[in-house]
Amino acid sequence: MEMTTESIQSSVSAAFDSVMVIEDTSSDAETIARNKEHLTIMLAKEWFADALTTVQATDLQTAAS
Repeated sequence: MEMTTESIQSSVSAAFDSVMVIEDTSSDAETIARNKEHLTIMLAKEWFADALTTVQATDLQTAAS
């Protein structure tokens, strides 16, 4: 399946939603772990990683670790 620009940008946006959840101090450990795993999975996808700027990739990798 070929990804459209819109669907790729939607995925990038969703990844940054996960960052917000991870950084929210009221999030519980399970929620944080689930969102970190989401970022790890997404960063492993070539089409996703290719769509990121260097800053975005760094921010997502930092949040996932």
